[in-house]
Amino acid sequence: MPSRRAFALLLLLSNGCASRPGSPEVAPGSITTAKVAVSPSRRRSQSVITEDEIAENPGILSLYDLIGRIRPNFLRGTAEISGSSQVGVRVDAGPQRDVSDLRTIDVRQVKEVRYYSPQEANVRFGIDTNIPVIGVTMKSLK
Repeated sequence: MPSRRAFALLLLLSNGCASRPGSPEVAPGSITTAKVAVSPSRRRSQSVITEDEIAENPGILSLYDLIGRIRPNFLRGTAEISGSSQVGVRVDAGPQRDVSDLRTIDVRQVKEVRYYSPQEANVRFGIDTNIPVIGVTMKSLK
C-alpha cells in the first residue's frame, strides 16, 4: 500500500511544518501559559536603589528620608546592640560611617544605594562585622 505510506509521510511532513521553528511543542488538550515580559523599569531589586528610583521621588532631599520611604528595611539592622538596630554606611567605599550621616547626603548627588548583608559586607569591604552595610555611590563630578 504505497499510497498509505505516502499519505503518512505527507502527514508527518505537514505536521513538522505547522509549528514555528523554536516554538515548543504543545500536546492537544494541554494548558499553556503566556510569558509576560516585565519591563526593566518595573523590576526592582530589593537590595538596590537606582538613580531612576531616586528621580521618581523629587520631594525628598535627604538620603535617609528616601531610604525610609522606599526601602525602610535597609535601616533595620540584623544585630541588636544597646537596644537599637545597627547598620553601617559606606560612601564610595570609604571608611564606615554612622547611619545618621545619611541625613546629610543630598539625594540629587547619589547614583546608587546598595544594601549589603553582614556576610556581603565582609566580602565587599574586607571588614569583620556582624552588621549590614548601606553602600552609597555618589555621582561623579563633571
